[in-house]
Amino acid sequence: MSAHLPGMLAEPPYTSSSRITKALVPVVCSLLPGFLAGIQLAGLLFFLNPHWPFEASALLRTTALYSVLLASGSALLVLPFTWGRPDRARRILPWALFIAFATAGVVHWVHAARFNFFLPAGINRRLIKAALWLSLAAVITFYTALLHSLQQRSYGRRSKAGFVLIALLASYVVFERRDAFKPQSEPAPRSSTIPTLEHPTLLVVGIEGLTLDVVLPLAEQGELPFLAQLRRQGSAGRLAGIAPSQRIPSWFTLATAKFPFRHGMVGDRRYSAGFVQEGLEFHLTPVGLGFRRWGIPGGELPGNTPPSDSALALWQITAGLGIDTAVLDWPGAALAASSQQVLGLNATLFAAETAAVDPEQLSESPAVLAGSPLSDRLAFAQDVEIAERAHLWLARGQRPSAVSLDSELASPGGRTPSEPVAEPVADLAAEIDSATTSGRALFVTLSGVLEISRDTFGAYSSVQFEGLLGDERERQAERLRAYYRALDDVLRDLWAEVPEPRWMVIVSPYGLRSREGAERLGSLIRPQRDFEGKTSNAPDGAFLAYGPAIEPGRFVSRMEITDLAPTILYGTGLPAARDFDGRVRTEVFRTDWLKQHPITYVPSYETGLRGPP
Repeated sequence: MSAHLPGMLAEPPYTSSSRITKALVPVVCSLLPGFLAGIQLAGLLFFLNPHWPFEASALLRTTALYSVLLASGSALLVLPFTWGRPDRARRILPWALFIAFATAGVVHWVHAARFNFFLPAGINRRLIKAALWLSLAAVITFYTALLHSLQQRSYGRRSKAGFVLIALLASYVVFERRDAFKPQSEPAPRSSTIPTLEHPTLLVVGIEGLTLDVVLPLAEQGELPFLAQLRRQGSAGRLAGIAPSQRIPSWFTLATAKFPFRHGMVGDRRYSAGFVQEGLEFHLTPVGLGFRRWGIPGGELPGNTPPSDSALALWQITAGLGIDTAVLDWPGAALAASSQQVLGLNATLFAAETAAVDPEQLSESPAVLAGSPLSDRLAFAQDVEIAERAHLWLARGQRPSAVSLDSELASPGGRTPSEPVAEPVADLAAEIDSATTSGRALFVTLSGVLEISRDTFGAYSSVQFEGLLGDERERQAERLRAYYRALDDVLRDLWAEVPEPRWMVIVSPYGLRSREGAERLGSLIRPQRDFEGKTSNAPDGAFLAYGPAIEPGRFVSRMEITDLAPTILYGTGLPAARDFDGRVRTEVFRTDWLKQHPITYVPSYETGLRGPP
């Protein structure tokens, strides 16, 4: 009877007299799918981390680690159902192989789409091809297993050989496609000459979590008079960010006009990959698999993403061209190589002590926050503190040294002044003729909006757009509105300190969203979750531009995040670079300004400001 069981891999008849065979077959059949899945995972890691050495020793160590881990996991799942039952183990094996190939194919597809902006174009295409081959292997395996099960046929030699061949090809093609990727070295751009020009003072205010879904309704209702003025007399629009919307990669894509795989800031955290090679790190890790909990033997490393010198940020460009420049609390700015002319200030080093915060002494404007929760007042205290540092720097009549500036900005209470956060790079190359000394540039980030929005944006959205009411929901929505009102006053005061000629850009690379669909199920247990805002899969960010060159009342439906830096450079009277991933958005500017100021380009700022390689 056992000879006619459907889907058997063994040639009938099968004798169960051998205890070794009875124990060994289920073990091997339970380990094999996980072993193959581990090989596919190891291949995916080399796709996601192109900087890893693609060498035999590194491949063997990585493959061995994840094959053992996943094989052990598959054994724990399958072996309890097949122990002592080799016939059942043989029947389950083809379907387990199908699940392994299908899962690997889906995972490769998902990561090719998710990390489109984080991987070089060449390696991304090869990752897609690997996903195609894995999908084909899954289809063939499924068809073979289904056919044998429906017809109650045992697996013959050709079927067994077919499974072996598919497993070998699926493993080979992943590593072959990765090996086919050869990084292309771009030719060094030609040197450039940048003429001496009069530059307006530039103020770039990054506001984390700023969204037009809050700004536009409140401005129309008269609650945000300064931002309403910016909307009427300046240009605004939605800023399409990158996905996934991680903090440091998003802010540096905005500042460099280059996608993460080019500027090198691809994550907010660092993880050890010492098992591949000593001192090596993960740049990207798989998502949706709980990988960071079980797949990183070395664990998380202290600090954020390591420095990268593959792209210059806006503040490095302006400083390198002789414009007085300061960076105040820009996310990740301390990590990037920068010009020695940049005054890097870390606001957290002289922010007010949380225990000493007195909301009535923060400013005249935020009195509305006096009844808000302590988290609101603390977040606003830090934003006010950062704005006050910006006021002091903008009000200076001459360029100070980093030491004198830090001494002046030291916080009360005898705290140690901050050190400049930026490391110097090479001086301006001799071939760039830039004796510019006029103009100033300040890049400052306020983070309080994001902190409050994480607690309250869902409540605001449901009250403002869905008409849902309730005492607690309305109270949470009012918290967010109060914060925006207070922030409006801070921005007004900051703008008043900017010397003429001047212009300002307010920007956020991502917005917030309320919980949707199945995410709202958690609010049945914790109703407070329904009031929260989320930045994962976040909607577009926002930008507002204001100054004499800006077209009044213009709304740009969608600006790419890489378009912002070249647009800012153009508005400051500087050329854009041809190696930017974005372009100048001319619709932001007045027609007469465009006629008088044609767009100019340099091949690249990379060679010009760093000097020849």
